Parts: sequence; structure tokens; C-alpha cells
Amino acid sequence: MQFSLSQQRIAFLTAACLGSSQVLPAAASPAFDNTEVNQDKFVLMATPYNGGSRHQLTIVEQQKQSRDCWAEEAATAVSTATVPVVINPLLLGFNFSGICGRSTDSNGYSIRVGGEDLNWRYTLKIIEHSGEMMLVGIPTSNPAEAKLLIARSKGEARSFSKLELEPGWRLTKRAYNGKTLGHLYLTHDETLATLGNMDFAAAQEEPTIAAEPALEGETSLVEASQVKPNLTKPSKARR
Repeated sequence: MQFSLSQQRIAFLTAACLGSSQVLPAAASPAFDNTEVNQDKFVLMATPYNGGSRHQLTIVEQQKQSRDCWAEEAATAVSTATVPVVINPLLLGFNFSGICGRSTDSNGYSIRVGGEDLNWRYTLKIIEHSGEMMLVGIPTSNPAEAKLLIARSKGEARSFSKLELEPGWRLTKRAYNGKTLGHLYLTHDETLATLGNMDFAAAQEEPTIAAEPALEGETSLVEASQVKPNLTKPSKARR
């Protein structure tokens, strides 16, 4: 199904406004806590942009059951290589406000390890490495800090691909003074020092991509919605 550019922009701007309303002052960061969430209500996907040559992280939450926010579909393999699960972003076809939550940049998600909110110290980036897409946490100011492998696609694709969290990682939500907020954490209970370093020698050959502002992320997702995945018979929609 094709959707007009204007329809998509309305949905994206609505999501951006809702997300920005939950940003708290940086000075309050030390008081942030986190709360557990139902992992089945979320999906992480590598969202293509720039004609499908690059991907960015999108996290979708099923907030209400009135309509499905996404469906998981089997991708058609073009060779013997493993291909990841393809996500059909159903929320692009309707006004998803109040039904689906969507986070597309650092306003909506960040990394939390060992009870510490890493916030601006790390940026989340999707890279292609060893024949698959990997979601990694990259230190922004201290290159000696650990590089974190958080999720992977388990295969290479050029469409909306599901990212599977690595063992020990889960989603939680930010909490402040006992109130649960919309900001998501990619969470690990181990400390940053314990998680250690990963060899990204090959991955670092990829050009560095600067973090995109929210409005640029909107444009990227509009481009991404025009990329048509090669799909086989769809499976049952996820709730």
C-alpha cells in the first residue's frame, strides 16, 4: 500500500511532538531511574534511508491493541546467506497517536548500563559488519571506553529489518521521581567496565555518520517508507 508524503509527515510530526514533551533538563539526569516493561510490546528495527544504503534505529511500542503497529514477515533469501526478519511498519498507514509509540533518535532512547544513564557519552549507530547489521553503542568523547554490541539483524537486508537484542540486553523506560516516562533505555545490568570492548576493526571502515536531529530523522523515515522489501507470505501480525 502506498501512502502520500503529506500523510507520513503528519504522523512523523505528531510523534516528534509527543517525544519532545518528555525531555527533562540535563541537570535532573542524576535522579533518573528505570522501570521494567513488557518486552513483547516492543520491536527494534533497522530503518533504511538514503535509498536503503544506510539504516537508523527505530523502536516501536504497541501501546493499545486497537490496531497492530507492525507485523513480522519472512524475507526471501537471494542466496544461501541468512536473512533477517523483515518488519512491516503498519503504523505508517494510519494515525497511530495513542496506539503506537515510536522512538527514532536520542530524544527517544539511550543506553543505561550498571544503573548508569550513559546519555550523551554514547551514541547509537547501526553498522554493517560481518554480513549483518549491528546496533552498537559508540563512545562520543572517550575512545578508550568500551564499544557495546547491543543488537544484531542476524543477516543483511535492505528493508525494515528486525534487530535481536544480544544476551543480557533489554528495554526499560526512564523514571523520574517515581513517574514512568516515555524515554526508552537499552539496558544491561553489568557495568560499562565489565562489558568490555569489541573488535570493530572492519566495521570502522564504514564512514562516521553524525547523529541526526529529530527533524532530519523524519525525512529519513519518509525516504525509508519508499523502500519496498522483498517479502514472502506474511505471518500473523504482532501485538
